[in-house]
Amino acid sequence: MQYVLICFVSGFVVEYMAYHTIFIIFFSFIFFLSKGVFSQELSTNKFDKTNPKSLEWGSDFLSGKGIYLRTTDRDFEISIHGYLQIDQRSFFGPTPNILMARRARPSIDGRLFRYFSFKYAPDLGQFRTNLVVDGFVDFSYWSQFRIMAGKFRLPVGLEMQQTTRDALFIERGLTMDLIPNRSTGIQFYGDLWENRLSYQFGVFAGMQDNTNTTDFDESHGYNFAARVMTHPFINQTDHWLKALDIGIGSMYGNTNGELSNFREPAQGIGGIYFFNYQDGTIAAGQNFTIVPQFHYIQGPFRAFGEYVFRTQNVQNIAVQRTLYYQAWQIAASYILTKDDTIFDSNRIPGGVIVKEIFNPFQGHWGAVEIKARYNALYVDSHAFPLFANPNQNASSAKGWAIGVNWYFTSQTKMMLDYQQVTFQGVGGKTLGNNGVEHLLMARLQYAF
Repeated sequence: MQYVLICFVSGFVVEYMAYHTIFIIFFSFIFFLSKGVFSQELSTNKFDKTNPKSLEWGSDFLSGKGIYLRTTDRDFEISIHGYLQIDQRSFFGPTPNILMARRARPSIDGRLFRYFSFKYAPDLGQFRTNLVVDGFVDFSYWSQFRIMAGKFRLPVGLEMQQTTRDALFIERGLTMDLIPNRSTGIQFYGDLWENRLSYQFGVFAGMQDNTNTTDFDESHGYNFAARVMTHPFINQTDHWLKALDIGIGSMYGNTNGELSNFREPAQGIGGIYFFNYQDGTIAAGQNFTIVPQFHYIQGPFRAFGEYVFRTQNVQNIAVQRTLYYQAWQIAASYILTKDDTIFDSNRIPGGVIVKEIFNPFQGHWGAVEIKARYNALYVDSHAFPLFANPNQNASSAKGWAIGVNWYFTSQTKMMLDYQQVTFQGVGGKTLGNNGVEHLLMARLQYAF
């Protein structure tokens, strides 16, 4: 446990230290992994093995169980999890390079009376304070109908449904600029027809796109969101399309307030804002989003894609108008070693199962995954010049990314991404710095 605490503390210290610190942390992880520190499963302890309500406790830093205290029959349980991400961003241009603790997220999960569960997860990375990422309660008596209330991800975009600890790329694609992140609300969800169809729908407080609202910072208004995913071959054990999921997410609402500007990367500190609304431009009423999506897994191969179409009423001091936006992405990866991706319906692949964890003294090097992505975003031409300056803002962004993920264990990995994005103004006009962003990103992550 002391090693986990050391890792989290280092996440805060590293933001104030020199560039070479990332190498120190990296080789420290290599040392600990080679000694088996992060791959130990501590034995479970029980007060009374014959009593189903007896307490048992333990920890498992290999499979992700974390530190737990529970009754033997699992009717009551509380566990502590967390993950730390140390990121380095190197821009080939005027944008400053950045070394940061991208995320430091401890979480407390629990279960009460078997059917009630809860989660509380703040984020302490990037100098954040008082920001609850997830905080909700859940009632799951029937698999066909469950209820969740609190703050959590909205059921709209595909990539957003995946946790950042299991993300394929260091940062999400351009579609994230048009997708809501998290908000407070209530959601109903479940699985039907022997898990062949999954649904989610709910009502949420209004929020800006690509924004994880603070505890008290919400736009005025509301949003209805829904998502349906089909898994037509999920019950056919040997079918090559068993892990094919196709679905659609949607959101409709009426919100007023500040609008989100578009940037790349879409999240985190640093990046290029390629589209900024003029001062005084605000959301003014109805918005609608629809997102067709799919994901697929076959052994070491995985792929996913989504297309986002969004409308938003906007206004400034002079005029009000409905603007239209589009974005899409497609991504794929392949594991070069003898390992498999994790299949979990209702979300895109959840990570990699490492069969031989990192141990160079035994000739084990973990799992290696290569990946690629192409994505694009388009802004309505009617946004110019009424709501944005055509000489300073792009009307489109198109980019590709390649990279490699090295999994020391299923919970510990090193990621390296290179991406190139081209920004064009109205009529194909090239914008600043030849209209191209070159970015190299690296990440070291440990989760428990």
